[in-house]
Amino acid sequence: MILPGQRSRAGRASGMETRPGGALPFEAPDEIRTAIAGIGRTEDVRFSPDTRRILIAGFATSKLLVLDVAVVARRAAPHIRIDTATEINSPDLQEPHGVDFAGPDHVITANRSGTVQLFRLPAGGRRGLRRVTLAAERLGRSGGFEHVETPGSVAVVPVDGRRYRVLVCNNFVHHVTRHRLVLGKRPAIRKSSVFLRSRLKVPDGIAVSPSRRWIAVSSHFTNSVMIYRAGRALRPDTEPAGELIEAGFPHGVRFTADGRFVLVADAGGPVVRVYAAGGKDWSGLRRPAHTARVLDEDLFQRGRHNREEGGPKGIDVDAGSRVLAVTCEEQTLAFFDLRAILDATPA
Repeated sequence: MILPGQRSRAGRASGMETRPGGALPFEAPDEIRTAIAGIGRTEDVRFSPDTRRILIAGFATSKLLVLDVAVVARRAAPHIRIDTATEINSPDLQEPHGVDFAGPDHVITANRSGTVQLFRLPAGGRRGLRRVTLAAERLGRSGGFEHVETPGSVAVVPVDGRRYRVLVCNNFVHHVTRHRLVLGKRPAIRKSSVFLRSRLKVPDGIAVSPSRRWIAVSSHFTNSVMIYRAGRALRPDTEPAGELIEAGFPHGVRFTADGRFVLVADAGGPVVRVYAAGGKDWSGLRRPAHTARVLDEDLFQRGRHNREEGGPKGIDVDAGSRVLAVTCEEQTLAFFDLRAILDATPA
């Protein structure tokens, strides 16, 4: 994703590095493994709030894949089982780039060649793989998400009951928009506005801390992640309170459940970089405290079409911060023992 005249400013990241230890094995029927492998280039992955489902955005095939997943805690590494998969096709899916859940039954999809759409997931079915065709939900008289252009990653924040805030990275116009979503029989967007833009240059990933005090936005062409202090004083031109530097070409970004760590997918390297708060405040500059390798060299080089590609794209952590899920074109879905990664990270 190099723009004309743009040169990389990514530096060699500091901090300890974990060499490849291998992804966690997971159980799944052959037909589900085939569906995972066949979804093509991916950009994002997301656990449902209850960790019972995982959603993958199939950018190249314009599909979504929803997997019913069980994460069983063990004294050693977690055990993972996938026994049900739903492949979603829709004329309203146009290169889905970012995805997130709005409650257990709805998903938000940011389409790079379209706009942001809301889908209601079908009720659970029998074990195995099924394919369904869905239409996006109509979103009231407003028609949907305004101020959106080249949407990428999304973050959905529950407010109460049926109300949610949806934050959308608009990649090539360099800002984040905020939208108020109300679910129900007639879902609607009540308000849309430009939310953040200060020091963003191709925002490629977004996450809100569990305390909701901090918002992390990966900024592709500053090779860093901007950390904004949430609150009523936050305006579109508010300067970030903190910055995670030496992030390579950052894409997916996630807070751990306790808010003490931020994980950043480096699309330009075979690694996920881990940053530590060192307290409850994310203000100031931080370098990686640890670097975990999540692709072997063969996979990384196979996807390395340019200096900004080949590494992980989407990442997420389960509600208990036991498992790190990773997706990219050459490794559609892989799980890693997050506790082992964090144990190796200086706090």
